[in-house]
Amino acid sequence: MHSDRLFGPSLTTAKMAAAVSDEAWLAAMLRFESALAAVQARLGLISEDAAAAIASACEQPFDAGVIGREVSESASPVVPLVSALRQTVGKKFATQVHYNATSQDTLDTAMMLVARDGLELLLDGVDELAAACALLQHSSRDSNGRAHADAGGASNDVRIQGPHSGSRA
Repeated sequence: MHSDRLFGPSLTTAKMAAAVSDEAWLAAMLRFESALAAVQARLGLISEDAAAAIASACEQPFDAGVIGREVSESASPVVPLVSALRQTVGKKFATQVHYNATSQDTLDTAMMLVARDGLELLLDGVDELAAACALLQHSSRDSNGRAHADAGGASNDVRIQGPHSGSRA
């Protein structure tokens, strides 16, 4: 698979490209599968041992390229991922992987996790931009606090504060 090397660097950042990459999607699907198993074990739907095995399997490296090549058979990366997880946990716990879940459950949740991570980067960028604008505004004032373009004394004062400053949930 090719990357967008011609225009890509001008349209995004390395951090954003990583946040929405195949590896990020794969990691998000694995986070879903691990969380699903943990909740199902807590509810008694699968065994605690199975949940532990699934969580451990979700920490193992999976090759996005291998999973991607198998997508043509199922039209979803979830099917080959769940198959790989089942192989990793072994026969004893295989039936408890992805128990009563749909591929859409996995994809929808992964999409929101990837989107949240990308949104965090965007909001951080907005905060940085707001801070830079505030510095620029401050540096363009004379000793009387007036903007340089404001010869008549009227105020064009614009206060810029990052709307997303502080902690985000």
